Amino acid sequence: KFEHSIRICMRLLILSTLVISFSFLNFSYTTPEKDRVTNKKFKSEYFIVLVIDGPRFTETFGDTTHRYIPHLGNELSKEGVLMKHFYNNGPTYTNAGHTAITTGVYQRISNAGKELPKNPSFFQYYLKSMNADKTDAFIVSSKGKLEILANSKDKKWWNMYMPSTYCGPNGNSSEYVSDDQTFNKVNQLFESNPPHLMLINFLAVDSYGHSNEWDKYLNALVQFDEYAFQIWRKIQSNPILKDKTTLFITKD
Repeated sequence: KFEHSIRICMRLLILSTLVISFSFLNFSYTTPEKDRVTNKKFKSEYFIVLVIDGPRFTETFGDTTHRYIPHLGNELSKEGVLMKHFYNNGPTYTNAGHTAITTGVYQRISNAGKELPKNPSFFQYYLKSMNADKTDAFIVSSKGKLEILANSKDKKWWNMYMPSTYCGPNGNSSEYVSDDQTFNKVNQLFESNPPHLMLINFLAVDSYGHSNEWDKYLNALVQFDEYAFQIWRKIQSNPILKDKTTLFITKD
């Protein structure tokens, strides 16, 4: 039953692979021939979508030196799969981009956090299929307006099977929290009972890009790179998550 629900979730997420740039640990991975002493297989049970909000290609993988993303460009890309040639054919602002990631469907949606996605998310499909507690699926975001990702306009899904959220102060769509606070919340979830599905959003890169603060934008890229690296290290050091987690690192 668990594997069936995961297949449902991943079919939905695969619809959004055009906005997924990394995949660490394939869904079913067999060790290379040279390491196949025990023929160990890894089966993913936990899925994390880590979103860096608003970076440009020119400062990330368009820069072959990877000066602002040393961990992503070097250690992490060697551990996983890097997909450079993907395109978002829908609206690219925050709420539309994240709606595409979580529902697999392009939608023009208000960017103010006042409109729900038309379609249910993979969080809702998972919670319904597994009859799981809402704490088993979590949205952690620096942007309060991404609280909308927990729900759907669809009458069959509205206010049903909603994941837990930590989005801005008390889910207030007009307020944000710092990326440090978001990172701390992620750490808390890892240390207690990790949810099987999680989406994490960091806002600083996007915020400084829009305000045209160049140095802060670049520093935020470096900081996100460190967040991503630390999250991967925490997964690897956690006995519950290690060898059973697929991490997607993408942008909206």
